Amino acid sequence: MFKKIISVLLFIAILSCSITISYAGEVQASLYSVYGDGMLFKQNDAVVFAGTGKPGTAISATLFNSSKALVRKGNTVVNSDGVFFVSFVAPAGGFEEYSIVLTADLQEFAKLENIVFGELWLASGQSNMMYPLAQEKSGKEMMARGEKLSKWLRVLVEPAYPEYNGSSELVPLDAQNDIKDAKWITGEDDGIYGMSAVAYFFAESMLKKLNMPVGILNSSLGGSTIASWLSRDAIDNCADVKNILSNHGRYIEIGDWNEAEQNIYHDMTANFNLRTNALKNFRLSGMIWYQGESDLMFGYSPEEYSAQLELLQSFYTDHFNYNNGLLPLIYAQLAPYMYSDNGFNLIDWNIEYSKFRNEAPDSRAVVTNYDIPSTFTADVGAIHPECKEEIGKRMAYAADGLVYGKYNSYSAPYPKHIEIADSSVFVTFSDVGDGLAVNGNTLHGFAICDSRGIFVQANAEIINKDTVRVYSDSITTPTSVTYAYCVGNYRSNLFATQSNNQTIPASPFKWNVPENANYWVDKPWTDCDDILLWHNYSDTYGSYYKSWYGENAKVNIESVDAFSGENGLNIISSSETFAVKPKLTYKNAASTKNFDEADDNYTDYGTISFYVRNNGAEDVTFDRIELYTNSLSYYTSADFEAVTIPADGKWHTISISLNTLVMSNDITNQTFSNNVLNEVKDIKFVFSSRNSADISMDNIRFDAESEEENATSPFFNLFEKINSFITFIMSLIKMITG
Repeated sequence: MFKKIISVLLFIAILSCSITISYAGEVQASLYSVYGDGMLFKQNDAVVFAGTGKPGTAISATLFNSSKALVRKGNTVVNSDGVFFVSFVAPAGGFEEYSIVLTADLQEFAKLENIVFGELWLASGQSNMMYPLAQEKSGKEMMARGEKLSKWLRVLVEPAYPEYNGSSELVPLDAQNDIKDAKWITGEDDGIYGMSAVAYFFAESMLKKLNMPVGILNSSLGGSTIASWLSRDAIDNCADVKNILSNHGRYIEIGDWNEAEQNIYHDMTANFNLRTNALKNFRLSGMIWYQGESDLMFGYSPEEYSAQLELLQSFYTDHFNYNNGLLPLIYAQLAPYMYSDNGFNLIDWNIEYSKFRNEAPDSRAVVTNYDIPSTFTADVGAIHPECKEEIGKRMAYAADGLVYGKYNSYSAPYPKHIEIADSSVFVTFSDVGDGLAVNGNTLHGFAICDSRGIFVQANAEIINKDTVRVYSDSITTPTSVTYAYCVGNYRSNLFATQSNNQTIPASPFKWNVPENANYWVDKPWTDCDDILLWHNYSDTYGSYYKSWYGENAKVNIESVDAFSGENGLNIISSSETFAVKPKLTYKNAASTKNFDEADDNYTDYGTISFYVRNNGAEDVTFDRIELYTNSLSYYTSADFEAVTIPADGKWHTISISLNTLVMSNDITNQTFSNNVLNEVKDIKFVFSSRNSADISMDNIRFDAESEEENATSPFFNLFEKINSFITFIMSLIKMITG
């Protein structure tokens, strides 16, 4: 479906623009299709025209300004291979349209109108870069209004699937010098909504920031691997990358290349041969890149990917004749999505993206996107977040600093120093701009652990311009720290700032993490702050859901009921017994699924605690916690005694041990440790009152059990699991037999 949508949109783009290349008499030369009316060249750099002709033919290219005065001229001769390259130096950029006349042996064979000079960028990658403006949230609204975009935005549109030898399915062995049916369009053309949404918002922002025309070479393809954008020579001349591809069975010898069988999405050099080589005569200001999803899912390690990205940057620097160091590369971290069974793979990749940037900060910038809403359309799926506007704008901000020198800080903040003191972890960041800031009232996303590697949700506060203090009352000797270390980390809210505006969120990171650590996923429901949550970014049927539900009770989430943070729970009931629970599961078609951001293994946590306040006139009792691993019965604390919450309007802490549990319908009255809680599907907090109740609840926290309590034998733990299963079967038989 996505391929069809893209093809239609780009076909409209091609049809909507009219290229005026005129011919007279017997033409001795012709331009490649990548040139046309309305195009943009990089200012103050070489303007190179290329094409074919009769060997020995004299070629000239003449530039005229809007007053028809001659501005520049270049001359050359068609070489023995029948190819010519004619060039001149571009004038300074600005809002003036030029014309260019090309002649062969003094006979005009092409005339290009409405040519502008400004800043030219390559936009490349896979589907999140290819994703069209017409499908993007803001773009759809603009399109519905019939909004015409700026005439000073210029875009080279490549066909979604270029033809080679009359077919869009064939991939050439050799790099092509032209792209059949490639066309330039302006922001005023109807087909502009078929361009990359990320590239559009990047270009729109740059146009305003620079007060200069901006051009985009729009070259991307959904599902493509990074190796498909590299040339064969580049791969063969880089032993590391060649070995990486060989080890994954993806290196293709020249002798094994069959043009009819290569995969345009996955195979090495495929997209370079079809799409990128033909752009080599353009001079670039830089490159924006949004790619890596396919490589992650194909099993490449983050380090293997960064080796290929390093080659891409160095190779493109040479390929586009960029002569001011490495070609500036601005790239996005991967969107939140379950790319593999191990959800932490995504975060490890995004951490590697930041490390890669830090190896060459003068030529690279990385932008984060975990905070961007994971809304999507069913046609394209959850791997494509519908909102691309913020990504494009963050890339523009990065370009403003990296390329145009407006800012000293222009990439995602990342730790430069971490130390432990006074039971806290102090994290000092680079790239903070004017200073770190919290998007909201409470800083989310940090977790710490002690020597056992059991992470707990941590408190965090900004203590100066570039440093965050991270701590937890339950961890007195922290050894490790993480930030935004989960797939669904949209709650993480630490930002850099510039001129009192938040710019780019801090990058995920992990520090000094022991092997086999139990990571804490920052669960929204534990802070009781959010009324509605977006769930399951890996599921086509994802939507919004209520974060908390009541049983025999009305539940509201309001700021006046907060112990800390933005909000808390207000629970009102007139029943003798009532309960509240976070929403951890949902129905998808015929099956029940766990929310990815809620699912967890609780076996390493020894206690659960929360704050509660009685707002009413009568005492309320907290009876128990119910932890469901199946729909028939629950576990609860065997050691817990009901707690009376007095009607004093004060906050009280309730802590419940998870070290000894009992199953609700266990006829043997067997107790179990928390080792049975390897998959919790529901959690209920059960209360009771004689008449009516009005209580507030906030800040649910899981804490690790003490080392002494955790010193049970593995054989005993195995016995407990076996016994738990037997107990469940016996309970089920009892229910069936009455």
